[in-house]
Amino acid sequence: AFAEEIAESLGRLGDSAAIPYLRRALKSPEVGVRAKAAYSLAQLGARDAMGDLLELLNDDSETVQENAIEALVKLEAKEAIPRLEALVEVVKDSYLNEVVQNALSSLAKPNP
Repeated sequence: AFAEEIAESLGRLGDSAAIPYLRRALKSPEVGVRAKAAYSLAQLGARDAMGDLLELLNDDSETVQENAIEALVKLEAKEAIPRLEALVEVVKDSYLNEVVQNALSSLAKPNP
């Protein structure tokens, strides 16, 4: 739980120097650490972590998948649309399916 709190706090601090640590945290065996790291990367605007976040769409944890999806939306990652469209076809959980559908709707909107 301590590593999870650190991952969350790093995002709140707003220091981009935390990005390499958070990217490594995405590989943690702990679900909470991966989920918080994804969220924190979005808070930091870490577009260079896009590939890492896209990989999390295949995570075994729906919580991690959800945080990765929300991070991609926050980063306005339109390049994630094809992966999300593929994901919506295989997601069995109705809540996660709704998260994916909402993400697709958000990303499909034109940027202001």
